[in-house]
Amino acid sequence: MELKDDYTYPIGAHRITIGTQNQFYTVANLFSRDSYGVYTFGSLDSLAMGKPNSYSVPMDAGGRIEVHMKAAQYAFYAQDDWRVSPDFSLTYGLRADIPVLRSKPATTQLVLDSLGRNTSVVPSGNVQWSPRVGFNWDVTGDERNQLRGGVGMFVGHPAYVWLSNAYQNSGSGLGLLSCTTRPDGGFSGAGPAPDFVADPNEQPTTCANGAGLSSFLSEVDLLSKELKVPQTLRFSLGYTPTISNFDQPHKVVLTGTYSFPTKTDLSLTYIGQSGEVFDYVYGGRNGDVNADGVFGNDLIYVPTNANDPSQIVFEDSPTYGTAAAQAAAFEKFIGGSSCLSEHRGRILERNSCRSPWQNIMNFALRQRLPQINGNEVAVQVDVYNFLNLLNSKWGLVRFPASFSNVDLLEHVGETSTVAGQQMPIVQFDPSTVRLNSENLQSNYQIQLAVRYSFY
Repeated sequence: MELKDDYTYPIGAHRITIGTQNQFYTVANLFSRDSYGVYTFGSLDSLAMGKPNSYSVPMDAGGRIEVHMKAAQYAFYAQDDWRVSPDFSLTYGLRADIPVLRSKPATTQLVLDSLGRNTSVVPSGNVQWSPRVGFNWDVTGDERNQLRGGVGMFVGHPAYVWLSNAYQNSGSGLGLLSCTTRPDGGFSGAGPAPDFVADPNEQPTTCANGAGLSSFLSEVDLLSKELKVPQTLRFSLGYTPTISNFDQPHKVVLTGTYSFPTKTDLSLTYIGQSGEVFDYVYGGRNGDVNADGVFGNDLIYVPTNANDPSQIVFEDSPTYGTAAAQAAAFEKFIGGSSCLSEHRGRILERNSCRSPWQNIMNFALRQRLPQINGNEVAVQVDVYNFLNLLNSKWGLVRFPASFSNVDLLEHVGETSTVAGQQMPIVQFDPSTVRLNSENLQSNYQIQLAVRYSFY
């Protein structure tokens, strides 16, 4: 379970955010290796006689073998988004993570007496600080060239399965009966090894001398109370130029709101926009057809007839079928794509393919409640892609397999090693789907929010 709350307050060019994120866990873990017993034999003869050198089996040491523990991770943070100038913004903040183990392992008195360590002591409540800073610079001031970067400390989630070893192997939960017969006739562990038993459900619970788990303490795992969760330092720096792959020539936005006398507001927003541009390129391990050292960006050649081997050469594949079957499937694929059909006999031009027009409608219903101490309270329900809620076939957003470069033909080789006489040898997956709507944007989403406004 997670409880999170953020409060943001604008002050001039600053947006101050303070918040808390609290995660609660219930961990159940059972790891009992070799639970049907492990035998070691010194020779084939001893194996035939059923006389092992050693024997071990995990057993209940008096507590529960399985681990049931409760834990939490509390976090508090503060952040400032500072708009230094119209072209430069700076974000800096500080986060405190506090992992807490809300349940403790059992105390094993023998460990306390022998080692002076209390097995119930675990690391809990250790505060870990994570400062962070980042920036975004619009270099040319036209939102086309963005330079961004940041550096900061980050804390991950505790490895609860690893920590649970201290609960399971406290000396009072899971124990390991170990019996070993030495060559000199003596023994180590709790006693000499018992005779071999083939039935996995009837494994010996004592050594050959009758000694059991209670007479010998096996593995015990201890944790330092100062132990902290791994913390990493991350640094990033990136430059993003805006190119025409994000070209969107048409977009229509219509918004309407009706307010009822009951302080109820109903809003509808329609967004109609052009689809995304994308390119069909050569893929595969040999996807650098033009040998410029960059893979996956070379636009494909579209033959006038995919069944003509003088224009395009396919290779048999155990996955995709014969070369002839691939050629026929690719010819059909070209015929179903307007951008490919328009480029028959030449290399596909960049940004010439586009996904279909998108129709999205969002619905919002807001109800204002009676004021509390002069402050306003409102409950709001938002339905994103409302059309899809009305009909599962509406509001679908269709994309190709990827958003920019789509690996359509797998480049597997060349027809010749002589420069100027080479043709790419390719493979095509007949099951390739031109567009699909299996994405988050094609599904409706419902959000419930409560807003409390201070005055």
